[in-house]
Amino acid sequence: MKCFLIFILVLSIGESLNKFLKHYEPLNYQPTDLNRVSRSTDEKIRLNFHAYDRDFKLILERVHEKDSVFLKDAIMEYENKTEKIEWEDNIFKGMIEGDDNSYVSGSINHGIFEGVIETSNGEEFWIESSYPYNSTLSLRIHIIQRHLFILSYIQQMIGNRFYDRRLHDNDRDGDQLYSPYKTEHSRQPEPHKRNTENKRRPYLICEDELKGKGLHSQSLLKKPQHKRETVSMDENGIWRNRICTLKIMIDHTLYEYVFNGAGRGDASATRSELKTMMENQLKLVNKIYEKIDFGGITGIHFKIAGFRFYTKANDIANPFVKETTISQTFLDWHSASDFSEYCLSYVFTYRDFDQDTLGLAFSCDACTKAGAHNGRVSHNTGMVTFRSNERQRHLTLAHELGHSLGSDHDHQPLASGKLESEVYPECDSDGKTGHYIMYPNANDGKKANHHLLSVCSIRNITRNLKRLLAIDPKLKHPQQTNCFISESTPICGNLIIEEGEVCDCGHNEQECLDQRDQCCWHGDHNLKCQLKSTAYECSPTQGSCCSENCKFKGASVICAGEKDCTATTYCLPGNYTCPASKPINNGLPCDDATGNALQQQTCPNFPIGITLKKDDGDIPDY
Repeated sequence: MKCFLIFILVLSIGESLNKFLKHYEPLNYQPTDLNRVSRSTDEKIRLNFHAYDRDFKLILERVHEKDSVFLKDAIMEYENKTEKIEWEDNIFKGMIEGDDNSYVSGSINHGIFEGVIETSNGEEFWIESSYPYNSTLSLRIHIIQRHLFILSYIQQMIGNRFYDRRLHDNDRDGDQLYSPYKTEHSRQPEPHKRNTENKRRPYLICEDELKGKGLHSQSLLKKPQHKRETVSMDENGIWRNRICTLKIMIDHTLYEYVFNGAGRGDASATRSELKTMMENQLKLVNKIYEKIDFGGITGIHFKIAGFRFYTKANDIANPFVKETTISQTFLDWHSASDFSEYCLSYVFTYRDFDQDTLGLAFSCDACTKAGAHNGRVSHNTGMVTFRSNERQRHLTLAHELGHSLGSDHDHQPLASGKLESEVYPECDSDGKTGHYIMYPNANDGKKANHHLLSVCSIRNITRNLKRLLAIDPKLKHPQQTNCFISESTPICGNLIIEEGEVCDCGHNEQECLDQRDQCCWHGDHNLKCQLKSTAYECSPTQGSCCSENCKFKGASVICAGEKDCTATTYCLPGNYTCPASKPINNGLPCDDATGNALQQQTCPNFPIGITLKKDDGDIPDY
């Protein structure tokens, strides 16, 4: 009876929840208990439900940590706290039972699946919470939307039926949902106009607008003399590092929106939900970019190296405290910070901007340094607002990242006065196949080209990547470097001591001072992540048994207090790390009697609820 009442409640809203969502069905099924599935195995689970007059039988498996969009040493910052981002195993991928060429991707939170289901015959189903469309509904009410794609054309264009596909339930192709920009010498992104006077091609923008010494100088392109490298070159002199690192910022409007919605009023749950949202968005974006051949350069993708939350509007450190409906002003606030340590930095918000702008970014500025275009501001930046449904967001992000990597809009005027699409008809679009990703206005996602970069966009990004990836990653330049990394590249400044590092206190001097560490060179120094003096014994970032005067604390100093399951622990002579604590109170209650102390020094919670046994050899069915 309860499910039936929920069903009626959703239907009573009508045919449209908002201007973005017109056709949907309510979705009701038994929430999945993830605790029933072992986190230490590759065990698969089933998820069954009924929608659109058909039974869905999904077979899901967790995405491994190595496949996460977060770097293994990614850092999260919030409310004056800095900590390593812990892997959360709620991201899943899979298929529809009986449809080997189907694809499923999404997350499970509070036992509810959200994501996309793609069938082999071109059908696509998006499942998401109804809360973003109507905040009066229960958080457990979800909606599913159906879309039929032109599969044969997709296969012809990319040869892979699993390539990204997006939806936007708008009947008009190219609805003005965001207004990107043209690039001027002033470096000010402006609302785009179809007949802009910008005559320059994006690959010329990359080279012309960088001031000072050109990046194609022999000093920057020379081969390294180091014997050991974390990345290598191919036969064409292109370095094989393919990861563009991101610093993600969440402003207080998006944080509050999630806190009051899917976060259920809990700060920890809100941060977890936002991390999941970014994981899902970037996975879809990476599906677009990593399969494209940029002139022999493949595997380009994005990973998050830093994640910062601004939780309150009155936070003195919050650069977004003021109100604005002007997207350029908002991006300027973000660009006032120094993001030189990252390939790109994007801020995500829930603001409603003028002209229905959904995203904005500077063109061709990946890996540029703060002040590269005069002043002290960064231009390796962009912004996206989540004032749209989930299907629209990664489309917007893919568009803005295309700008950052070197592509202008499709249909740009050339020096001859002709449109690029007139000179290169393969970059043009028609009513049947639709506009490409880099079209100035938003696509609705219903046509084949809406999820593809045009040949012109690929060519322009290729020119920029070949220029950028020809630079030795170890060489510094005051304007732009090859900052792409490989999975094994250590990052000095992330507060994690990695191979080749003695210590790690932060990216710059101020960050090291914030860590109360004056013993270690910061990431911007030539001797980065090394002790400043041979007379120093240690750095506080190496361990809690090192003092601020760079000396070992000694055996009489407590480094870990007594807890329910572990004894007081003291530093060891001549050592900066705190030794492992000894277990105590074995078998006695701990954590306010919610668990028992064990010899393994852990305090597991008592099991609550029913433990289910799996069928022999079968996949758990929920």
